Amino acid sequence: MCLEKKFRCSGGTDGGLYKISEGLKGLDLLESLTLKLSWCKEISDFGLNYLGGSLSALAFLQNISLEFCNLDKIGDEGMENLTEGLKQLGSLRSLNLRFDDCQRISDVGLYQLSQGLSDLWTLENVSLNFDNCYQTTIVGVQILRESLRKCNPAVNVEISRRD
Repeated sequence: MCLEKKFRCSGGTDGGLYKISEGLKGLDLLESLTLKLSWCKEISDFGLNYLGGSLSALAFLQNISLEFCNLDKIGDEGMENLTEGLKQLGSLRSLNLRFDDCQRISDVGLYQLSQGLSDLWTLENVSLNFDNCYQTTIVGVQILRESLRKCNPAVNVEISRRD
């Protein structure tokens, strides 16, 4: 089963993401999930907490693609909240995360993500985008890349970080 939802909006909120997250809890056989929440300016770290909490119920999830571009209220705390859910996905093979222009994400968030993903040995493809996240550095990207490769040396890792 596959679910794709695209919300290109200016009015999406944490409350809306809470409702999506609650709905996901009933889809325990879901194998693929795509959420495009770019430009939903009212989504914050709290919204990612809701989403992260619902991911642990998706035991069969193999592919996940999440876009959170241009969100001013997402930072390192949100990365930590999302990572808590991602690290529960023991069947995950493909991960695509986009955080372009999320100015509050720093190397701390990248480190939290690296720690959370470090035990997901099932990962085959990882695509992460942190373009214009000015608080991230090449050092943070390198730590994240090395952590993923330690977990699975054969994993295909693409990480973008441009200013």
